[in-house]
Amino acid sequence: MRIMKIAVLFLMLAAGAAARSHAQAVGGGDPLNFLFLDAGARPAALGGAYTALARDSNALLYNPAGLGRIQQDESTFMHNSYFQGINQEYIGLATRQGLGFNLNYVGYGQIPRTTISQPNSTLGAFGASDMAVTLGYGREFNNSLSLGFGLKLIRENIDNYTATAYAADIGAMLPINPIPRLTLGVALQNIGPEVKYQGDSEQLPLTVRAGVAYGITLGETENTVSVDMLKERTGNFTFAFGGESVIYKMMAARGGFTMSNDAGVGLTAGLGWNLGNLTIDYAIVPYGTLGLTNRVSATFRWGAKKSDEYRSKWSGQTAKKEQPDSPEAHFAKAEEHRKAGYYNLATKELEIAAGMLSEKDQRMVYYHEQLGYIAWLKNDVSEAKGHYQDGLKLAIELSVREPVVADVYAGLAMCEMREGNSKYAMELFQKALEANPPDKTKAFIEKQLRKLSK
Repeated sequence: MRIMKIAVLFLMLAAGAAARSHAQAVGGGDPLNFLFLDAGARPAALGGAYTALARDSNALLYNPAGLGRIQQDESTFMHNSYFQGINQEYIGLATRQGLGFNLNYVGYGQIPRTTISQPNSTLGAFGASDMAVTLGYGREFNNSLSLGFGLKLIRENIDNYTATAYAADIGAMLPINPIPRLTLGVALQNIGPEVKYQGDSEQLPLTVRAGVAYGITLGETENTVSVDMLKERTGNFTFAFGGESVIYKMMAARGGFTMSNDAGVGLTAGLGWNLGNLTIDYAIVPYGTLGLTNRVSATFRWGAKKSDEYRSKWSGQTAKKEQPDSPEAHFAKAEEHRKAGYYNLATKELEIAAGMLSEKDQRMVYYHEQLGYIAWLKNDVSEAKGHYQDGLKLAIELSVREPVVADVYAGLAMCEMREGNSKYAMELFQKALEANPPDKTKAFIEKQLRKLSK
């Protein structure tokens, strides 16, 4: 309940800021439109439909709430070969603690200097550039709602003239739990005072964006579709659509459409290659007679992954010191696939691990518990309940005392809650507490007990 109050207050503040800024808006185009350029080849290939997908080092550009859902430290570097000799350079950084940073720079090259009386004469040339530096923070609440904000310094330079502005972004991201892999996102960008140009002042390009993304597994491919709606201060509503298909979590094919591309037909396309902790992405965007733009970005990931709020670790799960083909290694791969939403691949890795173990091996408790959790994420309560019951039966038979037993009890309790058996769910949660769960799992269980007691 408290989280919902926070979300409502957050969105009310955003709406209020938008209303006040809109009331101050004047006619004419907005300055600093480079802020709307896509950064990162994956978002560009998806037509910029990224408000509900920005759970990576590009989050600050689309929705700072995505910083709260970062699973592993990562950084993205991008070069955009724009039309007419214009180039864009971008660096994005995000950490598991929810901190983010990005630098977005656009250089317009050398522009011939002319005058009204001498429009064709050679008077030398001058340079022009735009730059934005952003710092942000995002946080996820109870493995559900994420909120985030960003503070940015913006600078525009033309010849010897410089304009500086300060702005803020705020955003929210919410997974729709009854529908696995459906996420909603909303962000309000470029909130701030006027930017000064010599003796003149201009409003910042205030923008409201909202999006929805949905993922589904088809055979050996993981597929995602996304839709965004954008409204700039002085512009009309525009929409963007994107689609992605990832084969064996190794290669991605992407396509999209955006109404923001006035110079071209709005189509976008791209590819991606996953090389472990390194991802290479490419996007191509036509701009009509102005030519094609090509973006190439590289994303590096490092360090341990953030554990789930609801999960506790099986003591032998980490495979750092294990052989590559050990059960623990396959358990670790299964967890990576599950966290990424690749449930079929996760199940296959679990089956491989189980095939290496005897039926009475204690690690089979973890196997059943993970299958139950995957079924729960897929909204199949009946199947989840069956796996949890198998895991509990084996744990009792083998007298297992590992933290995974608490997860089994808690998972089974969640199934009973979903089916309306509140009294039995409370008993199972109490059993989970008696299994000495880790602090995060304990906090989750105690929260559910408080809900049930009301």
